[in-house]
Amino acid sequence: MATYFMVEVTRVKDKALYKRYAESAREIIEKHHGEYLIRSRDLKIVTGMTKPERLVLVKFPDEQTANACFNTAEYHALTPLREQAVESRALLINQ
Repeated sequence: MATYFMVEVTRVKDKALYKRYAESAREIIEKHHGEYLIRSRDLKIVTGMTKPERLVLVKFPDEQTANACFNTAEYHALTPLREQAVESRALLINQ
């Protein structure tokens, strides 16, 4: 059963750092069979009060693969970079 990783970036604090993080994270995610489905800043609010700056949606084959990706030392090393670059929240969604 597929698992989706959704990231809602609520604020980009440092565009250059975010670019570095995103490029490094992409390599790790793709190495773990993650497939980027959506990366967009073109978002329209239908309901609700807040609009994220960006939305990212990645498909993994299953939850175990997604967890394996995000629990690697390689990905954890990016955490400080992400925290300096953006405010965000991330979810795993099982289909």
